[in-house]
Amino acid sequence: MRVVVTFELQGTSEEIGPLLAQLSETINGAQSEDAADATWWTPERAAAFVSGLTAPALTALRIISEGAPRVPFAEVQRRMGMPGPELAGRLSSIGFAVARMGGPVPFVRDYYQRLYHIDPRVAKALRDAIVAEERRRPTGERIRRTRPPRARSGRRSPVRPRPQ
Repeated sequence: MRVVVTFELQGTSEEIGPLLAQLSETINGAQSEDAADATWWTPERAAAFVSGLTAPALTALRIISEGAPRVPFAEVQRRMGMPGPELAGRLSSIGFAVARMGGPVPFVRDYYQRLYHIDPRVAKALRDAIVAEERRRPTGERIRRTRPPRARSGRRSPVRPRPQ
């Protein structure tokens, strides 16, 4: 599909230059400053990172890392078999793992182009760790939480068992 956009800008080169640079970055999908530092992602750190992910998050991360350097949101949604909001919930363990590790995020979300950006070197480190983790886990194994479960409130469920 071809799209043609025409607009006119007026101003000095000092005024227009930064705007054109930002436009170029947006069109070309430049990564943000939060992009992963490829040197931080050693095999040991990648292995520790993926070991705490839920199975759906591990699958999504595998899809993103296999498609490096850019993967459309729609591709991840299609291969995971779920819409965006549902996928976001499944990816939450990635955010928790990033916080736990204290390192850079492994990929960047580009909401303008609807792409995930991942450095090919980070993708390779994660792919290798994911393969090892998938071999290590028994099929259907649940991931142990790294934090204690939340305390339950004192309220009882509105559905009570029938007396017998």
